[in-house]
Amino acid sequence: MNSLYKLLIIIIDHNYLAKLEKLLKKYSTSFHFLANAKGTANNEILNYLGLGNTPKHIVLLVLEEKMVYNIFEILNSELKFDIPGRGIAFTIELDSISGKNALKYLTNDKLEVM
Repeated sequence: MNSLYKLLIIIIDHNYLAKLEKLLKKYSTSFHFLANAKGTANNEILNYLGLGNTPKHIVLLVLEEKMVYNIFEILNSELKFDIPGRGIAFTIELDSISGKNALKYLTNDKLEVM
């Protein structure tokens, strides 16, 4: 089943967060959630993944499926996500979102007033 919307999850080093937020404002119309993060993997795994032992942030946002490829291209070109240690991004299909107003809120669309 193809989903019309995806949940984009980005794990990014603290040093690149401000630039990511500027890019998301410029290229994405959706609201995003931000959480501070700390890895639990041992240093060997962190080094293998290129993440090191620095503060991280997790960014969650809902995107239309047609925007996903463009956002990944922007992450690679602007933030160099193809270089180890810059960040990780992936999507999860959303099969349903509870209510029309919730969807509009998450995608920064106008809410209908009843």
